[in-house]
Amino acid sequence: HVMQSLAESLRYPWETPPAPDQVIELAPGVLWVRLKLPFQLNHVNIYLLADGDGWTMIDSGFGNEESIAAWTTLFEGPLAHVKITRLIVTHSHPDHVGLAGWITERFGCTLYMSQVEYLQSVYHQNRGTEDRKMAQRLFFRRHGMDESLTDMLLGRGQVYLKRVSVLPPSYRRISHGDEISIGTRRFKVITGGGHALDQVMLYCATDKLFISADQVLSKISPNVSVWAVEPDQNSLGEYLASLASLTTTLPYDVLVLPGHGVPFYGLKTRIKQVADHHEERCGLIAAACQHASKTSAELVPVVFHKRPLDPHQMGFAAGELIAHVNYMLVEGRLTVDPQTDGILRFRAT
Repeated sequence: HVMQSLAESLRYPWETPPAPDQVIELAPGVLWVRLKLPFQLNHVNIYLLADGDGWTMIDSGFGNEESIAAWTTLFEGPLAHVKITRLIVTHSHPDHVGLAGWITERFGCTLYMSQVEYLQSVYHQNRGTEDRKMAQRLFFRRHGMDESLTDMLLGRGQVYLKRVSVLPPSYRRISHGDEISIGTRRFKVITGGGHALDQVMLYCATDKLFISADQVLSKISPNVSVWAVEPDQNSLGEYLASLASLTTTLPYDVLVLPGHGVPFYGLKTRIKQVADHHEERCGLIAAACQHASKTSAELVPVVFHKRPLDPHQMGFAAGELIAHVNYMLVEGRLTVDPQTDGILRFRAT
């Protein structure tokens, strides 16, 4: 029983991440690199897996000059011996897919993605049309956000998704349940929704390695949002279902390699913490909607009361709040107030 509880406790064997010009070997043929990001979440982890006479790269970094400079330093320094022969991108967010075009061009390698995430990346590349902006404006309006806030979100939010080197025009699809060989290791492909639509995770049973991308992070909970393109999406429900499935599929003692934060042990404990965190937020929302119906805009400060939000964070806070509301509607914990002014208000059941 002592062993079991040890396996369940959260442990971080590498407290100090690699410096910008440094590489850390986590296991034989498993390298960890970290690139800077220009956001409050200020870094992304990249993993390199020995793959025969080349290397498979997991995620590419953010599509800006700084990331290109950082990679150039690494490929001229500690990674001088490394030839990338395959790039696997876990999902369509710009800090992961951003340099896919640059990496595949530099090394003449193939991009592997899930179909939905590849197509979502193409969509993001072409999403700045006036029609789409209008749809986003109306979406925020329906959730009770005023014009000035909406202007701010649309002005700032779009910048984030533009920063991408041009996506390779072709890719190879990987799907849930596939097995892929990377060097001597066999990995099972697991995909999950919530943070992204169909994010790729990789699990090697023999070496007990789990590349979790952004689905399970070491110290923060990943953003789970709803956006204008799919306004009634139950992304939080999908996310919680994915976590539940990981809990039943994976053993206690895997080494988790996340997209942000540090590698860790204690996957199931971390999953429980994240699920509890979302449940706590649902409780706050239910309590706030008990006696009067509330819009999403009114509920944002109920859940995100700890700190003032800049426009970038406000966009994510709004998306995340609406994800909780949609989940609670599906679960029957909230109902939509019948109203005629076109703004959505929610009441606890």
